[in-house]
Amino acid sequence: DDERVYLTGLSMGGFGTWHTAQTFPDVFAAIVPICGGGDPNTVWSLQNIPIWCFHGDKDDVVKLSNSQKMIDALEPLNNPNVKFTVYPGVAHDSWTQTYDNDEVYEWMLSHKRFKYTQVSLDKKLLEEYAGTYVFPEYNDTLNFVVADNELQFMRGDKLRLTLKPYANNKFFWEPDKFEHIEFNRDSSNNVTNFTFVGSRNQNTYLNID
Repeated sequence: DDERVYLTGLSMGGFGTWHTAQTFPDVFAAIVPICGGGDPNTVWSLQNIPIWCFHGDKDDVVKLSNSQKMIDALEPLNNPNVKFTVYPGVAHDSWTQTYDNDEVYEWMLSHKRFKYTQVSLDKKLLEEYAGTYVFPEYNDTLNFVVADNELQFMRGDKLRLTLKPYANNKFFWEPDKFEHIEFNRDSSNNVTNFTFVGSRNQNTYLNID
């Protein structure tokens, strides 16, 4: 069942759990990293994955701060399925009681791989996102047009993708793929740019219309 693939690991495997999920966010229904750590600067790719992290507060092999940094970095992403259990008085072996806990397996099995759910947006709102955008670093220019009440992504005069909204300013193109774009506004409510959010990078394109 590819909708219910789970990932867990301890110590170096805990680091591997964070890294693998960040690299392949489309694969896993939930992850359980134990006494590990990762790169807090690239946690955006974990925003849709349920996470239950474990660490002992007396761990002198992999410091508790390694897990804490990841959990703190996830907070602004508003992932509702993030849990962090710190075992008081426990050193590096925080995995024995974790893997002996039936609740952990019940929690994992309660989740399926995330898929976007399309919502309907008014054509007037879609038209606010239409226009020409450029990624300055590479001078890459993209166009967005509204056709048949859909926002379409163009490169030159060629249709590349039809975007599907899952929020007022957020769009996906494949429901089971992490990649998506988010349109952003300034204080005057004008659309100023959009951010392409991928598993390995985030690129912001400026609205030049």
